[in-house]
Formats: sequence, C-alpha cells, structure tokens
Amino acid sequence: MCKAPEDMDSIKNSEQLLEILDAVDICVPKISPEIIHKMSDYEERYSICRLLSTLAYTEYLSYPLSLKKRESPDYLLCCNGQNIGIEVTQATSEVSKTYMNHATADIIAEPSFSHATEMMSKKQTEDLCEKNELDDGFVGSKIATDIKLFIEDAINKKLKKLNNDGFSKFEQNWLLVYENTPSGFFSRKEKLLSEINNLCPSDVSSCFNKIFIESMDSTTNKSFIAMLSCDGVECFPLKDI
Repeated sequence: MCKAPEDMDSIKNSEQLLEILDAVDICVPKISPEIIHKMSDYEERYSICRLLSTLAYTEYLSYPLSLKKRESPDYLLCCNGQNIGIEVTQATSEVSKTYMNHATADIIAEPSFSHATEMMSKKQTEDLCEKNELDDGFVGSKIATDIKLFIEDAINKKLKKLNNDGFSKFEQNWLLVYENTPSGFFSRKEKLLSEINNLCPSDVSSCFNKIFIESMDSTTNKSFIAMLSCDGVECFPLKDI
C-alpha cells in the first residue's frame, strides 16, 4: 500500500494517477494524545487525495504529474512542467472542538454551533460546556450562510499566510478547504454554492488562483468539490477513493 501521496512521481496519465491514489491510506484516525501532533498530516493527505482523484480527468491536471510534501504551502504539484503550490486547511469550529473536549460524559449529541459562537472566549465556552447550556445555533435557510462564514474565516486566515514572506509562491497557488463545520450535515449544495459565489478571488496577485472547497449535499448525501476562481464557481462531483 502506498502510505502517502508524495510517493507519486512521473504519473503518466489519469488511469495511473487513480490506480496509485486507490492504494494510498487516507484514513484519518480518531484523535488521541499519542497522535495529536500528526493529525494535520492525516487530514491533509485525506483532502489532497480526494481533490486529485476528482480532478483526474479534468483540464486542471496535466501529465506527467508529480506531488511533493512540503511546508508553506503544504504540497507542490507539478503538472507537465507547471508548478502549483497547494495549501490545505479546514473550515471548522474551534468552539465545537472545545465543547467536545470539555463536555460532560452524559451528553448524547453535539449541539449545532453557529458561527456567532466563535466570538465566545475559551473560558466562556468551557463554563457553558460544564453546564451543558449551549443551544442549537442555526435553523433553516441560515445554514448555508453560516457555513459560508466558517469558510470565509478559513480563506482569510490562509490569505494572511499566503502574503507572508515565508510562504513560497509558484506559477499557480491553490487553496484546498475541507468544510467540516457543525452545520455541514444539513447543507444543501445549491444554497451553499450561491452563498460562496462572492468569495471568488478577483485579484490573484494577492490571492489564491483557485480555491477548492469540499462539502456535502444533505439532500443526496453526496460530496462535491466547488472550485472558486476569477471566472466564478465550478462544481465537481467528488470521486471517492
């Protein structure tokens, strides 16, 4: 089994790419003190493999292809001589993480945190967790708006990193966002695509050329990847591996 996608080098075509990706272990283990320092590696591997498999037969990958693990950005993808830097991140709730770490053992289900709860301090969150007083944070049509705000936070955080001196820029610079928000299980694709349309980059001199967002449509239970660029939003059904 190929344990990491950075083992890939001189991939000749889409069929070979998918064959190799199929052999990569993309499982993300349950978090524990022993592996917490490696969790970002597992998460990045999961996301990059799903992106590459989804784009395998599109115009956005060309061959021969190779992939190298690095830092700032997380991966260097070489497509037929063109270098593409790929930074990988999650759109998620830090308050939700705090809740799950501090909630009492008798809690049956995790509340649906809204983006507004991210403004709470860590101490406020821990106090409410101990009392089990956090409420469901969103309903109905507000779900897509809430998810968009989490995604926007993730993009803005990485934009600051992109424009720091220590971040290497290449011919193309991509951002890959895994949508892992508390409200994600209730997301509808069309509403989310409409919401994130205004997050498309307009000036790529200070932004990523392309922003890929993996999410799921609750009406079909199928995942998809939305690509944001200066040309607007394009959507791909996710090819799982």
